[in-house]
Amino acid sequence: IGGASVTAYHVFRDGQAVDCIVSRDPETGEDHKVLNWRDSQVEEGKAYKYTVSAMHLPDRTPSRSDLLDLLERKASNSLLEVSPEDNEGPCSEEIQVSAVVPLKMPKLGEKVTRVMLQGFNWWSCDNKRGWYNILTSQVPEFEEVGFNMIWLPPPCKSADKRGYLPSEWYTLDSKYGTKEELFALGRALCSAGICPILDVVVNHRCASKKDD
Repeated sequence: IGGASVTAYHVFRDGQAVDCIVSRDPETGEDHKVLNWRDSQVEEGKAYKYTVSAMHLPDRTPSRSDLLDLLERKASNSLLEVSPEDNEGPCSEEIQVSAVVPLKMPKLGEKVTRVMLQGFNWWSCDNKRGWYNILTSQVPEFEEVGFNMIWLPPPCKSADKRGYLPSEWYTLDSKYGTKEELFALGRALCSAGICPILDVVVNHRCASKKDD
């Protein structure tokens, strides 16, 4: 939107403006490298549609007046000369998501006791029902006995059936089940408060086939 920089993003839920995210540090004038935003005014399980639009400067409201003053002090002349009608760009493409309770992920070094289940063995890939389906059916039992983490097998397409010779990182159909079955397992685990941990062997990338 013009040649001036962007300092904020307008967030819309179902067509209604719900927030404005400032993307620049008002003290230093430097842009934030990562922006995080969470919508807390939603109902669990309900679907919502979101869009965002870029803004040269956020709207001046009583709650943001001091913040805007700080941004303007660090702003370039081109940014300050943007007319009000050109301040905000068009909305992005719409995305639809469902509201979920975020799962608290374990962090290295935290002093919290967790109980992890090894969710596969060397022969799990041979199960005819699909290993992800087996695990999904047992999630209520895992929750009941107190597991709060589960170690899952390598998820991507592999030259070996067990997944330790990965050939296509982003193809999530494997001998353990399909991409859809993996996602269904993930949703079931998260709903039960069980953190999934994937077994990924980063330095074992190989070709699509292996010799006999």
